[in-house]
Amino acid sequence: MNKFVLLLVALAMILSTAPAFADCKSDLAALKARVAMERDPDVRKAAAKHVRRAEIETRGSESECRNAVTRGWRAMAEAREAAASAAKKAAAKGER
Repeated sequence: MNKFVLLLVALAMILSTAPAFADCKSDLAALKARVAMERDPDVRKAAAKHVRRAEIETRGSESECRNAVTRGWRAMAEAREAAASAAKKAAAKGER
C-alpha cells in the first residue's frame, strides 16, 4: 500500500511537469497575437525584442522563455503608459 502511494505521487509529479513548454508556447502565442493587434508602433517595438527572445528560449529553458514573455507584456504596458503620459502632458500644455 505504501509503495503504491509513493508510485502514484511520483507519477503525478512527473505528469504535472510535462506540459511546461506548452504553457510557455501558448503564452508566447497570446503575446504575439496581442503585439500584432497593437496599433502603436512604439508599443510593438518595445515588445518585439522580448518576443524574439522568447521564441529562441522555447527550445531551451522554460523559465527563460516565461521570463521573456513576462518582460514582453511588461514592456508593452510600460510603453502604453509612457504614450498616455506624453499625450496627457501635451494636452495639458495645449490648454494653457
